[in-house]
Amino acid sequence: MSEFIVITGLSGAGRSQAADDLEDLGWFVIDNLPTELIPKVAELAQSPGSATQKVALVVGIGAHEEDLLHALAELRASGSTVRQLFLDASTDVLVRRYEGTRRRHPLLSAAEEGVAEAIERERELLE
Repeated sequence: MSEFIVITGLSGAGRSQAADDLEDLGWFVIDNLPTELIPKVAELAQSPGSATQKVALVVGIGAHEEDLLHALAELRASGSTVRQLFLDASTDVLVRRYEGTRRRHPLLSAAEEGVAEAIERERELLE
């Protein structure tokens, strides 16, 4: 039977690092997979003779919650083990991480006062 880990959480909290670590441990990792493709990935992983038994899916804030919850329910109903890993960090830590890179926070708009406000908006969306 297949195992799935869904990695989600705040931008900058370490989703990519967690994915890299799982990949080093032999997991097949897919980053930014559209939620509507999760059942197809599960079907392929569960097919007879598949060498892929451990799949980690990295899901960002672009995922629609209803679609993701439905896809996870389908995975569980198929008999797969499904675990969720939600990563968080304090706003101060996330601001320092963004200031230390050239990457923009995905919710930062021209009207925002700064990265901290974008992080707080993301927190609200993920609640």
